[in-house]
Amino acid sequence: MKENLNYKYCQLIVGPPGAGKTTFCKNMSRFLVSINKIPVLINLDPGNENKSSAKINICDLIFSREICSELHIGPNGAILFSMEFLEKNLDWFEKKFKKILKNTLHLFILIDLPGQIEIFTHHSSIRKLIFRIRKEKINLMSVI
Repeated sequence: MKENLNYKYCQLIVGPPGAGKTTFCKNMSRFLVSINKIPVLINLDPGNENKSSAKINICDLIFSREICSELHIGPNGAILFSMEFLEKNLDWFEKKFKKILKNTLHLFILIDLPGQIEIFTHHSSIRKLIFRIRKEKINLMSVI
C-alpha cells in the first residue's frame, strides 16, 4: 500500500492550566522528529512565554502579561481579552497558517491552547479558529 505523501494532521492540545500541555507538545514534537515526521508547533496561549520554536505564536500578536498591566485585569481576564483580540485578527492567523500549509506537503500540527475553560464555554474564538482550520481539509483531533 502506498503512503499518502500529502497528509496533514492537527492536534488541539486542551487541558486545565498546569496540566502539561506545553510539555506534551515538546515531547510529541521530539517523537514526531524521531519517526521522520514534520511537527509544526502553534502557540495560542498568550500567557505562555516559552514558545520560541512555535511557527505561529500568539505572543507575536498580543501578550497576556502586558494586557494585565495595561488594563489592570487578572490573568484569566487577560486570556479572554487575548482570545477576543485573536478572533478579531483571525486573518493574521490564517495568513501564517496558509503559508505553513503551502510550504509543507505533509505535517503534524500541534496547537497549544490556553487552559482557561472560559474560552471554550463562553466565547466563540476557539470555535471560529477551528472552523478556519477545517476549511483546509486537515485531519483534526483534540488531545485532552
